[in-house]
Amino acid sequence: MRARALRYLAALLLGSLPARADTEACARTLREARRLHAAGELREAVREMDACTACGALADVCAETKRALREAVPSLAVTVHDCDGKALPRAAVFVDGVRVPQADRVELDPGPHDVRAALDGRTEEQTVVVAEGEKRSASLMLAASTTRPVPASAIVMGTVSVAAFAVATGLFVSLGGPDVRPTTVGLATPAAAVASQRTYDDRLLAASVVGTVALTALVATIVIVLTR
Repeated sequence: MRARALRYLAALLLGSLPARADTEACARTLREARRLHAAGELREAVREMDACTACGALADVCAETKRALREAVPSLAVTVHDCDGKALPRAAVFVDGVRVPQADRVELDPGPHDVRAALDGRTEEQTVVVAEGEKRSASLMLAASTTRPVPASAIVMGTVSVAAFAVATGLFVSLGGPDVRPTTVGLATPAAAVASQRTYDDRLLAASVVGTVALTALVATIVIVLTR
């Protein structure tokens, strides 16, 4: 009978050891979470508490601490608009250097945070301070872009100008230049000389016409770009 009682007592003591170890571990987690909370590191405190899953005798305290910490974590939603108040959904939003979805709530630690918006080379920055438990929204304004896209007509005319200049240059080179007249030396008959002169004149005319087209297209391109 005595031996049976001793075995029963030993079983009770050994069975209580895991529960006691869990409770001590949970108590350490609670102390660490409260330290992080006091230091303003609320998100880390929440992660610390989420890792504590078996609190034993401290289960109620753990559950209440988790709930309170999650409610205390502030959040920030950032939107971007132009000078007229029109939303700019394509703008990129960064909080503390990390890109976040525009208008989505982002959980942060309490305190100041750097917020930046960027679109087509335009940027706007500001510092936003969020308090514990605050669900704050911020809106950044991007000024109108001073750079206008190059019109398609300017691109077309510029292409025509380049191509025409290339053709005209090729024609002039093939003639030896506009001031070089054909020679009759080596030609068998006067008719051949006349034909050579005519060919030369036709090519010179073509080169001049193409050159004029190239110059006109270049001028048109410049005017379109300057007046867009």
